[in-house]
Amino acid sequence: MNNDVPYVTVVIPAHNEEDYIERCLTSILAQDYPDSRYETIVVNNNSTDATPKIARQLGVQVIDEPQGPVGRVRNAGAKAARGEVLLFIDSDCIAPSDWITYAAGKISSEPGLVLGGGCELPQNPKPIEKYWLLNGTEGATLPRDLIGASIAIATSDFFEVGGFDESVTSGEDSKLSATLRKQGFLVSIEREMSVIHLGNATSYRDFIQRQIWHSENYIKDLQKSIFDPTFILTATFLTLLLLASISLPFSPRIAFLTALIAAIIPLIFSTKRIRRANTWHHLKNLPQIYLVDFSYLLGRSAGILKGIKRRSK
Repeated sequence: MNNDVPYVTVVIPAHNEEDYIERCLTSILAQDYPDSRYETIVVNNNSTDATPKIARQLGVQVIDEPQGPVGRVRNAGAKAARGEVLLFIDSDCIAPSDWITYAAGKISSEPGLVLGGGCELPQNPKPIEKYWLLNGTEGATLPRDLIGASIAIATSDFFEVGGFDESVTSGEDSKLSATLRKQGFLVSIEREMSVIHLGNATSYRDFIQRQIWHSENYIKDLQKSIFDPTFILTATFLTLLLLASISLPFSPRIAFLTALIAAIIPLIFSTKRIRRANTWHHLKNLPQIYLVDFSYLLGRSAGILKGIKRRSK
């Protein structure tokens, strides 16, 4: 009976995740899927803490991939996999007990389907977590593209499209979404695939640093970035801030008007996120949501500048 279900490999990239890896693995080991029909591979990416030790103590396979960005780390796990279906989850996430069952059932019955999920809030979230991952009536807002926290794909399909892009430091999941759709696969983001994300930024400083990291590749892949609405709005925001700074000594009035126009852009993001959450009760929290989106654009703008500096060397 158990042999009637596909063999599944869960791939977990991990770099210094000793605070979260045990809870992540506990959720994977407690799945309602037959134990004999799935394996778990933790890909240790140069951890200097107890991450690999904790994983081994829990009895899962640990392999090392010391080089490269997270795309390469995920690919290393996929190459070591024995499963017909690959599931990717981040090491700071907790999966629901039927996560594998749901994914394996749909992937095996619908050829060409790729599943993704969103990130649910942990218990007692910090304000920045709550105003970044806006909850709607059914839970957290679902992303439009795949995110590395929860992906399910047939192993053959994964390798057919070349896996994750190993040349970028972030955004490899979004690039995989674009590649899959371009090649005719159906990418479906479903609430049943959502996981609880424990490792959210809990301070504005950390949040901005993460956005800098996420946006460093905008300039590296500029030909594609110029068609990305988020990049266009971020570049506009950055340009307006630079113009306001330059014009301030000569014309404070122009500087003020330019900065005022720039300040509208975070409001566009906030309104869009509230609308996508499918509930307008968040309007009462608009100032807090706006502050998060303003910080988001500051971080993304700094990432663009960092990318320009890196490219000019």
